[in-house]
Amino acid sequence: MTGGSPARAQFLLLLRTHFLLLRRQATATPGRRVVMTLLVGLGTVASLLLGLTALYGFALGRHRTMVPGASLDEAVHLSFALVWLILVLSPALGFRGNEFLDVTRLFHLPVSHRTVLSASTTGISLSGAVLFWLPPLAGVVVGHMVPERNAWRFDWWRLDWPLLGLRLLLVAAFLFQAVLLGQLLVLLLLNFLRSRRFQELGMVLAPLVAGALYLGAWFALTQGRAQRGAGRGLLREVLASEPSRWFPFLPSRWLSEALVEAGRGGLAHWLPFLLGFVPLTLMALAFAAHLQERAFLGDVPPLEAGRGGSGRRVPGGALLRRFFPDEVLAVASKELRLLRREPIVKTTLISQACFLLLPVVALTLGPRGAGDSVGTVVPYAWVLPFVLVFVENTLTMNLLGLEGQGISHLRTTPVSWRSIVAGKDLCYLLGFGTVNAVLCAAVLGLLAVARPDKVPDPLRAVALAVVGGTCALAVVTAVGNVLSVAMPVTLTVRGRMALRQQGAFSEGCYEKLARIAVFAGTLVLVAPVAGVLHVLPAYAHGVFQEAWWPPVGAVLSVLYAGALLRASLPLAERMAREGEEAIVHRLVRAGE
Repeated sequence: MTGGSPARAQFLLLLRTHFLLLRRQATATPGRRVVMTLLVGLGTVASLLLGLTALYGFALGRHRTMVPGASLDEAVHLSFALVWLILVLSPALGFRGNEFLDVTRLFHLPVSHRTVLSASTTGISLSGAVLFWLPPLAGVVVGHMVPERNAWRFDWWRLDWPLLGLRLLLVAAFLFQAVLLGQLLVLLLLNFLRSRRFQELGMVLAPLVAGALYLGAWFALTQGRAQRGAGRGLLREVLASEPSRWFPFLPSRWLSEALVEAGRGGLAHWLPFLLGFVPLTLMALAFAAHLQERAFLGDVPPLEAGRGGSGRRVPGGALLRRFFPDEVLAVASKELRLLRREPIVKTTLISQACFLLLPVVALTLGPRGAGDSVGTVVPYAWVLPFVLVFVENTLTMNLLGLEGQGISHLRTTPVSWRSIVAGKDLCYLLGFGTVNAVLCAAVLGLLAVARPDKVPDPLRAVALAVVGGTCALAVVTAVGNVLSVAMPVTLTVRGRMALRQQGAFSEGCYEKLARIAVFAGTLVLVAPVAGVLHVLPAYAHGVFQEAWWPPVGAVLSVLYAGALLRASLPLAERMAREGEEAIVHRLVRAGE
């Protein structure tokens, strides 16, 4: 047997292991088998349709719409840059969902690190994330060069087949380098990808990216409608501005430059490919092999444990100590540390920020004057703090959700249920109350700048928003005190911090209906706050129009919310004492 035969056999074995792992994940259960079959089928159809769309889009752009050649070249650069970013980042983003990406799991096998690198790179190259982009990229290449015969028909016989083959080889080199750089990124961030911080980062980035895409789509649609009426096109203006020149350092630009200029003569446009793309690919291959060898030999440091300590205390603890006992402040401090640690809190705050940016973006892009349909809703901006409060009800109406299995340890301390609930109330009122006040003040300030005639008194609007939002938060928290001990649902799962939402718990129909009824009842309890502060001054007459009514309404709202919160504490304490065993059992069992 030759020296290369064992390595080849090991390579094929690892490659077979890769596909076996994929098959095992896809066919673990009958339901997953059906879902994966649908995903593969729909993905194949979508890839082919995307390829045909790219082919006809580029071809018709060249022959029918009279798009300048420079704009079509720019479309090629942007297409390859987008695919390059997706292919480089997708292995890192899908690290925890694909066992084959963690190469350290293969090091216990009697296989060299070079074979592991070759097998992992080849396995990723044959994955759906790469194969999905083959038809679209081929469609871009063919559509960019196919000659036209007549309407919707092309002259394939006059197509330069050798040039097409050269460009498809460049596409293959592009895919290989993107996969290789993705593997290099995984090896560079190996410990980080295996840590809990990466999970938390994903939880935070997901709503941030979704919000950015939503606002970007809103901007594109708004600008597109305005420019369509003016006889222009947003896409044409974007391509004419040549945004790819802002990132000439991307390897995708080096290759797409050579791909576009292939067949036009001259070697100047091949220099970035020959002097940049090819050497970078070779250096990435060598560096990835070096990192793989370091990991194989055990030079990669182990995962570090999280930093200990009790965390920050509640802000203003010296002042609050005059009004609250030490055990309440201790529970509030512990809950504040949980809120700072759990990514679900960051997800909620980012979602709120993106939600509040929408009216500001709409007012900035919308027309003024008689056609200002968006500006007519600005006087109803007082609804924003109440909406924020109900967005946060995942936490405020489930105060024990972040405890999980830690509830067993909490009950070993000499802290009463009343102090536990009061400490959590204090933490949420200070935390979310401050955040809501800052967000509402920022949005109302921006609205006053965008439409000053719609917000004549910004300071009064901010003051009423802060008072109304805080009182509404206190009312929702009062309902949450009772609901949290009656139907607690854990939000933490072992190994996946705050990934399980309330809906994932296997609760029966009775509890689902009960939660809907409680939510409706909470709306009714919050309504008096909105009515006293906003509805009566806007629609009623008499004393509600006097200058002294807003302070009186604020005092009445504070007294009303404080009374509800005060009345909920003894009720929640009594219910918790009577059902303590069931609460602990439910939270501990759900976190296993």
